Amino acid sequence: MNASQAQHLNKHERIRLKQVEVLFDQAKVSILAVQSAVLIFSYIIWGHTDTAFLAAWTIVFSVINAARYALVFAFERSPSKEILYPQWKNAFLVSLFISGCMWGLFAIVALPSEHIFFTAFTVMVITGLIGGAVSTYAISRIAYIIYSTTSAFPLIVILMMQPDTAHQGFALTITVYYGFMLVSMLRLNKMVEQSVQLQFDNLDLLYQLGREKNHVEETNRTLELDIENRKAIEQRLMEEKIEAEVKIHQFTKLSVEDGLTKVMNRRGFNESFEQHWNQAIKYQDSLSLIMLDIDYFKNFNDYYGHPRGDEVLYKIAKTCTANVRKEMDLVTRYGGEEFVVILPKTGLNQACAVAQKLRTGLASLGIPHAESKVAKIVSASFGIASMIPQQTLKSADLLELVDQALYSAKSNGRNCVYPCDPLKPER
Repeated sequence: MNASQAQHLNKHERIRLKQVEVLFDQAKVSILAVQSAVLIFSYIIWGHTDTAFLAAWTIVFSVINAARYALVFAFERSPSKEILYPQWKNAFLVSLFISGCMWGLFAIVALPSEHIFFTAFTVMVITGLIGGAVSTYAISRIAYIIYSTTSAFPLIVILMMQPDTAHQGFALTITVYYGFMLVSMLRLNKMVEQSVQLQFDNLDLLYQLGREKNHVEETNRTLELDIENRKAIEQRLMEEKIEAEVKIHQFTKLSVEDGLTKVMNRRGFNESFEQHWNQAIKYQDSLSLIMLDIDYFKNFNDYYGHPRGDEVLYKIAKTCTANVRKEMDLVTRYGGEEFVVILPKTGLNQACAVAQKLRTGLASLGIPHAESKVAKIVSASFGIASMIPQQTLKSADLLELVDQALYSAKSNGRNCVYPCDPLKPER
């Protein structure tokens, strides 16, 4: 985007333009992947269905993919895309709709088949494309919904209409899989949108800092022309510098702080965890992690509403912070209803004791949870892992252990404390 065009776009429009650019950029690889899938799919099932229809379907689909690729190159070379990006996005969605309909058309014409292999292979290819599209079209919810629905819905309907349980089982499996993929896409879409928003926030901050820098330079030139006012101007520059440093410090704090719970967010956790990991390697100290997940929190939100859920998250973060060592331990919101506590210079037994203390503190809140399957109040499952870091290990190794421990805690009835190596959870 050149400077004259940028002047006509506000921040919201620039973010939308960026999303469209990412959508087209991702499409270059996804179109090639779809075309490869079409050719391989046609080659494998050749002879298992009407060859005339299959040949025509393959040729038409290939032409559509070529047209979609041409659309991508036309967008990249367009001098007016910064202004006409909504129209480009609509054109992309139309091409995506046609591509999805081609898979749906195949299901309508070619299924059901007498060969279960043919049906199973068709299901595998279409569901695989739906799964792959999660990351490709996560930047745009409507793009993913258009593509996945037109691809999967006809297949589900055709299979569900068959009298035998095998085809109906395929239909139900696809439906459940599509549901999980849709949820994954929505979560990923939220993270991508936040990332884009943060990117433009950073650009705005850099622009503001650039203006501050230019102002300082202009003031320095004024100092050379006005010696009598030098001291007064230097004092003003110092105040402006302090104010700029305060703004930078505030921005840095906001970038690593979770706005809801007021503890560190995932980014802050990643930075702090790496620092503690390197420190533990240097001094060969124990390093422990506690990962906790609120039991049946989705049910809580559905029953009591998200505002109440936000209050619970805030109270849990506050309770955890009050029950750890303020000068050493660090409570972070890892994502959603998950929290991670970093415990430097702490072995496994000590970490278990801290986790039990956190579990007791959470229970003392006595927050009612009518939709929980393990307790009548809000509870959590705790996973614990500890090690003395070595140069041969990675911080991700400890994170994987604590994640496995949390999984074991949830698999063993929830509302318990589960170290990474014992066979039974501590209740």
